[in-house]
Amino acid sequence: MKHEGLELEYEWTSVLRDDGAPYRFPSPLTQGKAGLYAGPAVYRWLPFVNTPGDTQRVYIGEAANLARRVYHYLNPGPTQQTNIRIRALMDAVVMQGMQVQLDALRIGRLTINAEQVPPNALADRELRRLVENWMLLVHRREGFEVLNA
Repeated sequence: MKHEGLELEYEWTSVLRDDGAPYRFPSPLTQGKAGLYAGPAVYRWLPFVNTPGDTQRVYIGEAANLARRVYHYLNPGPTQQTNIRIRALMDAVVMQGMQVQLDALRIGRLTINAEQVPPNALADRELRRLVENWMLLVHRREGFEVLNA
């Protein structure tokens, strides 16, 4: 079997509030924006002091429904260990006087083994995890401290 590789064209875009400003943790997503972000996504939390990314720290995740995932980070249940850990991590960052921005990955084109993957590909959990792990590698190579466990 021949493997030709993976090609990914992407852009990180800020998750937005109703007023068009970038979302900041720990605000809830409003009803209107929750509907906009109710689909599958690869996302990142970027702690920063002055501009997003200036601390070179990042948490990258994937979700079948980004709005629901954000809700559960803000309101973790007693058995949701990842949500509890990330909530505590982001609370600590905010307590240090930093802000935390949420970005979603916008895929321009994704090709695997010379076959273009359709735009709705992030609905597939395994493909979301592949892209999530690729973004973890990219950020590590760019010198980011990755906050994923």
